[in-house]
Amino acid sequence: MRIARFVCAVIMAAIVFGPAQAATINYSFVEIANTNGEYSSLSDPSLNDNGEAAFRASLDAGGATVQRGDGTAMQEIATTGAEFVDILGPVSINNSGVVAFKALHRTDWESVNAGDGTTTQEIANSLGAFGTFIGAPSINNNGLVAFTSNLDAGGQAVSVGDGSTTQEIANTAGAFSSFALPTINDSGEVAFRAGLDAGGRSVNVGDGMTTQEYVNTAGPLMDISTPQPSINNNGDVAFSASLDAGGLSINIADGMSVMEIANTDGEFSSFGRPSLNDNGDVAVIAVLDTGDRVLGVFSGGAFNEVIRVGDMLNGLVIVDLFFGAEGLNNQGALAFLAEFSDGSRAIFRADPGEVPLPAALPLFLAGLAGFGLIRRRSVSSRLRGT
Repeated sequence: MRIARFVCAVIMAAIVFGPAQAATINYSFVEIANTNGEYSSLSDPSLNDNGEAAFRASLDAGGATVQRGDGTAMQEIATTGAEFVDILGPVSINNSGVVAFKALHRTDWESVNAGDGTTTQEIANSLGAFGTFIGAPSINNNGLVAFTSNLDAGGQAVSVGDGSTTQEIANTAGAFSSFALPTINDSGEVAFRAGLDAGGRSVNVGDGMTTQEYVNTAGPLMDISTPQPSINNNGDVAFSASLDAGGLSINIADGMSVMEIANTDGEFSSFGRPSLNDNGDVAVIAVLDTGDRVLGVFSGGAFNEVIRVGDMLNGLVIVDLFFGAEGLNNQGALAFLAEFSDGSRAIFRADPGEVPLPAALPLFLAGLAGFGLIRRRSVSSRLRGT
């Protein structure tokens, strides 16, 4: 009888605490940098697991800089001057605080670099086989940097380098016609979007030995709209797509299947560039059917809103939000760029607080503990033969 009552309680709890009723996560906000001082513009930031955000900034005095900050201290990684005539963002940061960035030299050649504020190492340059570099590089926790380049011999390539050696992941000599921006995980797996010679696009993952197609536009996807798919350390890749049936979707692929996280059939009308962490959470800027522009996280089947256009930070109204493919870390924190009604911009880190428990959950957990006590007493009684 007690077991029957307990089973009923479990069923009721499943109804009450189902996945559609996830508790709201409250976020606190830490300002990393703003344009009210020496910076005139800021790029989309990337964020590491230590809460450090890296970004490229234009300087009021002229030139550009790469900075790393956590809201309490700032570290200059690189700046224009004798060596660099410009630094091109966005940038990428790993857990050691090393930042990968692309720079233009005074003698009109480009380089991909990695720096920690003390030393800067050149990963690749355009003086040899590489022509120009496309978009932003991506760095993993082992210091390996992935980048896309135009080749002097023609075509394009996705490559990785550590400052000593460079390895090609994919090129346009075969089935691929073009590449967008890569991301790299700690296993050295590189995710990239490719244009196909046969038409359409695909999302692929390669490590220099093998390349696997995760998804293409030959099926229900009309186009893969994400220029920079986001890969985590499990080898899962998040991307946005437009659908043959109409509308848009956010998806996660693992090389065997594709799981749709959200689409525009309901409350959403469009999605930006997603960022995926090792927990399977996906952060993205979404536009709601109401027209509101919201930065939020898909986690456990629910969409947790972080902040939206129209909210206030530091006493100013947000008029726009910007977020990149490496803006979400494994602690669930996000780094984003906000534009305000006075024309200024600032980079913030949003830190998740504790998730409040539903009011009835402590009573349910107490019931679980009581059931465990009943079962232990029952087993003990049988062992004593009573």
